[in-house]
Amino acid sequence: MTENRFKKKIIRTILILAFVIVSSWLNKGYSSESVTRSAFSGLPVSLQEAVRGVDDKAIVAIWVFFEDGPTTDILPNNPIYGPEPVSSRARWRMKARGNRSTDLRVLKALPKERIREVRALVFRIRHISKYFNAVSVDVKVEDIESLLNLDFVIDVRSVRKYERAGRFLDLKTTGNPSNEMLSDPWFTKYGESLEQLAMTGSSDLLEAGYNGSGTVTGRDPVLICVMDTGFDLDHEAFDFIDVLIEYDFVDYDSVTAQEENDFPDQARHGTTVLGTIAGYHQGDLIGPAWGARYILAKTEILGQEIEIEEDKWVAGIEWADSIGADIVTTSLGYSDWYTSESMDGETALCTIAADIAVSRGIVVVNAMGNYGWDGDTSLIAPADGRNVIAVGALHRYGEIAGFSSRGPTADGRIKPDLVARGVDVHSVAYENVSGYGQYDGTSFAAPLIAGLCAQLLEIHPEWDPGILLEELKASASKSNDPDNYYGYGIPSGLIVSGLSSETESAGILFQSGYPNPFSRNIRFDIFLPEWETVDLKIYNCAGELVATLLDYYPLKWGKSVVWDGRNRSGARVASGVYFARFVSDSTSKTIKVVYLKS
Repeated sequence: MTENRFKKKIIRTILILAFVIVSSWLNKGYSSESVTRSAFSGLPVSLQEAVRGVDDKAIVAIWVFFEDGPTTDILPNNPIYGPEPVSSRARWRMKARGNRSTDLRVLKALPKERIREVRALVFRIRHISKYFNAVSVDVKVEDIESLLNLDFVIDVRSVRKYERAGRFLDLKTTGNPSNEMLSDPWFTKYGESLEQLAMTGSSDLLEAGYNGSGTVTGRDPVLICVMDTGFDLDHEAFDFIDVLIEYDFVDYDSVTAQEENDFPDQARHGTTVLGTIAGYHQGDLIGPAWGARYILAKTEILGQEIEIEEDKWVAGIEWADSIGADIVTTSLGYSDWYTSESMDGETALCTIAADIAVSRGIVVVNAMGNYGWDGDTSLIAPADGRNVIAVGALHRYGEIAGFSSRGPTADGRIKPDLVARGVDVHSVAYENVSGYGQYDGTSFAAPLIAGLCAQLLEIHPEWDPGILLEELKASASKSNDPDNYYGYGIPSGLIVSGLSSETESAGILFQSGYPNPFSRNIRFDIFLPEWETVDLKIYNCAGELVATLLDYYPLKWGKSVVWDGRNRSGARVASGVYFARFVSDSTSKTIKVVYLKS
């Protein structure tokens, strides 16, 4: 043992003895059964609370952190690691998008000899973390102090369990489309998923051919990792999904679908979240990144309570990193032992892991949580991460959902970063392989933003996660006045993409309205080189006709048309998202506009 290591042991022993003496004096009223016995007194203070009242023979899950030391490229032959390809794609991503101030070498495995020494003292090694130079283990309480006595072990801490971010609500009945919606080919192409796509501009990018596949740019598909409860891919909307690899970090195998021994509906949440981003069935459901390639990680345990253990989440994101994922999208919530003061971007291990992944070039998108607003911060980890894109939930007309969690972080940063549709989100029905339904929760807003990120990375593959987030914020509806309800607001995929905001067909131009958002008037500019009849109508998010600006109007050359935010009855409409639908004899175009009633 080195001299410094020996000194650290002496200092820690003195501190522990001091704590035990003070605790004994303060807690004379406790019976001897209230705390564990000899094993309890030798543990770090942070772990003592976790095992208070637990019998010495009980098995608990803990992290064991190693001091820095030599590593090896070769992983032990053990199923706990899962598949471990360190791909050339991961190396490219780190070089192209990684933070230059961090160590961007491919992370190596922990030394085999250290793993062997730990394994001899524990019931089971659960997962191994290269991000943290640590292992998570199941161990008897009485054996934890033996782990601490290993020369290379510098700390231990409890493995936390979290609640999933989303209240998972029952399947809802989809609404009945209006006659205008049914008669409009633009609406019928996307089905009920149109509104959620149009809100962020994903539908505009889909119309331009950007769906995550790389077809337009001639590049490889964007690689997205979805981490959730499991995934059943029998639904018709998954007929075209491109799954590169999947892994179950709960059962340590390659099956993420519902299995016989799983809790009922184990794969339900993950399947419906996946449908939101990746589903494709024309006329029913189109996800913003239906053409991307997917990595599927089952990391959540479903039971009496919906919970995820942080070591499985960390294992999942490290696995996605090694394969070369561009984006990781997930929904996770913290439990009672994490207070609002803990949401500082530096406390929860999942938050630290998320920010490490971002530094290595991965875009990490996380739901804000569904804890509403009780006068205090209600966001969840890892949404508190400095570089994590935290997503809140909106109603169809753009107002914040009552259940959507609010910031700020403990250190005063604004959260959420962005918002998207999170009420009545259209996706696959879990019970019916050809059915569709609507769901509530920030769990469903997050994959919509993740899908938009995939479209934008397809257009700008050189953008690192920081640039992408700043561009999204700058384009959003509240970029000049962010708050802890809406964050920076609804992003505009069309603005961030840098693509022309005009429809060009044989010289025909329909220019996006200006200003947008607007509070008084919005102007649309039209140019046609030849005579054509033109319709220009305003619809709400339900596809209902709000106003007719041009109706079979004969036009050649240019014309500017103004909408003052009034409906067909002359009354001012409510604040929210609307769609300007331009149709001529030879082309059509729909754009999103936002009206903010003054």
